[in-house]
Amino acid sequence: MTHISDSYRELNAELHDRRPDYGAGGHRYSDMAIGMLVQSESKTFLDIGCGKDTLRKAMRQELLKLGMLDRFALHVYDPALLEHSAEPLPADVVFATDVAEHIEPEHVEDWLRFFASKTKKLWFMTVATRPAVKVLADGRNAHLSIHPWLWWAEKIDAIMPINTINVLGPMEVHFYGAKQNGNGLARDH
Repeated sequence: MTHISDSYRELNAELHDRRPDYGAGGHRYSDMAIGMLVQSESKTFLDIGCGKDTLRKAMRQELLKLGMLDRFALHVYDPALLEHSAEPLPADVVFATDVAEHIEPEHVEDWLRFFASKTKKLWFMTVATRPAVKVLADGRNAHLSIHPWLWWAEKIDAIMPINTINVLGPMEVHFYGAKQNGNGLARDH
C-alpha cells in the first residue's frame, strides 16, 4: 500500500525546511487528544502526518503537569520527515490533523486504509476543504486533494465508519470515529 510518492515526499520535506510554520499546528488539538486517551482508558497515541511534532510535544507538556505522562506512549509518523518516517505500530487513539488534503489524489484511498490500519480504538481527522496558503516548490498548491466535506465523508466512511462530523463552515471539517472490528479496519475490503 503506497500512500505517498517519492517525489511528493521530497517536495514536502523541502516545504518543511523552507517554512517553519508548515506542519506546526497540531498543538491546538492537545486537550482533545488527552481527553480521548483518558476517557477511552487508552494507553497509546499516534499522530499521523505529525509535521513539526507540535501535538505530541504539547501533550507531553500537559501530561507532565497532570502527573500522567508515564501512563501513555505517544508516537508520531510523517513520511516526509526522516526523523518521523519509521513505519508506526497501531495505536489506541490516532489523529491526523490537516493531513488528508495534502495527500496525492491517486493515494487518498490507500492513505485512508493506512490510517484505519493504525487505529485500534478511536480516531480523529481534520480536513481542509480549501486551497492552502503554502505552495510547493514545483508551484502547486500544498493542498493537492481539495474536495467538499461530503466527498471526504463518503471516502472515509467507505473505509471506516464515521461517528461524528463537525463542519466548520466551508473551509474545514472534523471527523470522529471508532474501530469496529478486530483487523484494524472498520470494513473489510
